[in-house]
Amino acid sequence: MGGPTMPLFNRQSLEALGLFAGLSLIMRFLSFFPSVIDHDESTYILIGDALLHGKVYLRDVIDTKPIGIFGLYAIFQMLFGKSIIVLRLITAIWIALTAWMIYHVHSQLSGQTTDRPLDAAPVASGVIYIFMTSIFTFFGLSPNTELFFTLLTIIALYLILRHDGYGWLLLAGLLLGTGFMIKYVVLFDAMGLGFLYLLLLLLRKKDWHFWISRCAIMALGFMIPFGLVWLYYRQMDMGDTFWFFTFDLSAGYFIKATWQLNLLYVIDCLMRFFPITFWFFYC
Repeated sequence: MGGPTMPLFNRQSLEALGLFAGLSLIMRFLSFFPSVIDHDESTYILIGDALLHGKVYLRDVIDTKPIGIFGLYAIFQMLFGKSIIVLRLITAIWIALTAWMIYHVHSQLSGQTTDRPLDAAPVASGVIYIFMTSIFTFFGLSPNTELFFTLLTIIALYLILRHDGYGWLLLAGLLLGTGFMIKYVVLFDAMGLGFLYLLLLLLRKKDWHFWISRCAIMALGFMIPFGLVWLYYRQMDMGDTFWFFTFDLSAGYFIKATWQLNLLYVIDCLMRFFPITFWFFYC
């Protein structure tokens, strides 16, 4: 944690990035051409286009997801146009960047340094991610919220592992908070990373004021994106609307499933990604 390991930009790192980009483009090439993969992607494109034309999300166009994913698609269309192929190409590159950051997190944890060639284990971590998100046709091929917020959470983890400075930790919190505005489940990622960071500090025998101040700055960063969006809606006298869609409607998503269905759900996940899940538990 905080050690001088693999920097983001050197020969080995750029070689890994090129490998991940090429693999992601090859693995997802056939997904570039269908006009529609699922309704979620179509919704992102249509509402993103509406935002570009001055429509207000939750007033003129409505969905149950946070505004972040639609704002992201609005930015994509503003910068690169509305071609379906281009939007899916962007997703493939986004996945490659996520794999690259997974590679760097693994390198950080394993202590890979700049004087070593590409280490197989960190590269394998990135390759596995690309495979997992590109051969799972039902959930993986469609550009969806999970594919986008994962890059933000993995960069936050990278910052947490490498830096103790307030500025870097504030940035980590901002990234997690931005991911939260793409999909609210990122809250649980943020909680997990926060507990991991706290554990690392306790293992390093840091004083209580050291870890409290740094955890607080991360929490502040996490709340900033949400606060800005809330202020945006409040100044349009839509604070109650934003509150309803964020909390009341989201609370209605919970399904009281039996323990058998919950167990089946877990087993289904483990088997879909077998043998990766086997090696995960083994390692």
